[in-house]
Amino acid sequence: MPEELVKALEQEADKAAQEIAVEWRSEAMRELSGNAEELKRFTTQVEINGEGDYVWRVNHPTAQQYEIGGTIFHTYDDAKGVGWTRDEFYETLEDCQEIIESQRYAMRSLQRVRRDAQR
Repeated sequence: MPEELVKALEQEADKAAQEIAVEWRSEAMRELSGNAEELKRFTTQVEINGEGDYVWRVNHPTAQQYEIGGTIFHTYDDAKGVGWTRDEFYETLEDCQEIIESQRYAMRSLQRVRRDAQR
């Protein structure tokens, strides 16, 4: 009986973790609307990583700049180093701005998910 209970709790915890990751991604997609719309095309679905965690990513070199803000200069150099073309890099930037203001799309969306989960 104890093993069955542990297994059932582990399954429920896994299900809850997946639901939270899906909700977080959904909230982040809403946050990107109007702020960094083009990044939505580079956002992955929720998947399980090698450590068994549910994750999603924004696979674009400017994603971190949209989250925390800052200049794009070093980001462009890093992107070139891994094969991104100039057009691919700049397609997410409005008017090719050199400094991106912090959007905090991931942090704000995570805070909303946490707040909603506490209700």
